[in-house]
Amino acid sequence: MHGLQTNFQTEQEILIRTWQWANESVSVDPLVAFWKQQQSTPLICVGSGGSLTVAAYMALMHQAQGTVAKHVTPWEFFNFPQCLSEVAVVLPSAGGKNRDVLNTFDVAVCNQVKAIHAMCGCFDSPLAQAAKAHSTGSALEFDIPTGKDGFLATVSLVAFMGLLLKAYQQAFSPAWYLSDLDIQVRAEVQANIIKAMPELAKKRTWMIVYGGWGLPVALDAECKLTEAAMVSTRLIDYRNLAHGHHHWLHRYGQDTAVIALVTPNEAILAEQTLALLPSDIPTLSLTTAAEGPLGTLALMVQLIALVYALGDTIGWSSEQMPVASFAKAMQQLNYQIPMAKTVS
Repeated sequence: MHGLQTNFQTEQEILIRTWQWANESVSVDPLVAFWKQQQSTPLICVGSGGSLTVAAYMALMHQAQGTVAKHVTPWEFFNFPQCLSEVAVVLPSAGGKNRDVLNTFDVAVCNQVKAIHAMCGCFDSPLAQAAKAHSTGSALEFDIPTGKDGFLATVSLVAFMGLLLKAYQQAFSPAWYLSDLDIQVRAEVQANIIKAMPELAKKRTWMIVYGGWGLPVALDAECKLTEAAMVSTRLIDYRNLAHGHHHWLHRYGQDTAVIALVTPNEAILAEQTLALLPSDIPTLSLTTAAEGPLGTLALMVQLIALVYALGDTIGWSSEQMPVASFAKAMQQLNYQIPMAKTVS
């Protein structure tokens, strides 16, 4: 994908093939075994960029089984090693070789976490090799057959989320089934997005309002829209909006749009909240009848359609997004890991 001028229908067909591949062609046994063994263990899921979305998704799944879980960035993880001996750690990573994820693995090992699992979108990465070699480590490795991701990494995200859903189903046998979810964006949903886009695209700030299983989608919206420098985003849950964050809408509403992520769990609250917003603030609701983690993936695909529509409206192309020299330098920083213990 060289730019969002690529037809969304083409991208959606690739996403559907990726979803089918995840459900039919990949064994997730290493992740299922890890999840069952650590079902009662607090879990920390660590990710950067798009991997943080995957980390948040898995943390919510673990919480759904009644155990504490948290998603964090590598730098957040580095700063609380004192409690790591009581937790399990999961590291989702497309390439399994960036400095942050490898440093995270080192900190986890040095602080003797109960177990560590690497989820890697390629084979034989440094991260997966290290995880499989460690006494409490394991790894799920896979190659996505539908081709290399574009700038916004939509294919790999659906692959990771699909495999997590599959493992969750096999480990805990919830009442829903993967076949229940149709990840195609309905024509009327696409029409609503396109209809709303002229007004949405005029605004420099989008407030992404979410609840529960919408959190990973909100995080991914911030990641995609910020990394593509399309629009500034602010993330807020439905009730926290009522605790001071409404001042932003009162003062800067003329340059703000609201995107509401709605699953059945917060449908009534979302309707009540949006009805109270000033009428001159453009809003768009992305909604799904699917519940739990199925609802997350359904909303994620709608978000991808939304990003495509915005890109088409403003004439965005990934070719306009070269990596600046200062950014390359930041990526290669050989920083010191804080507070890491050394095992004698």
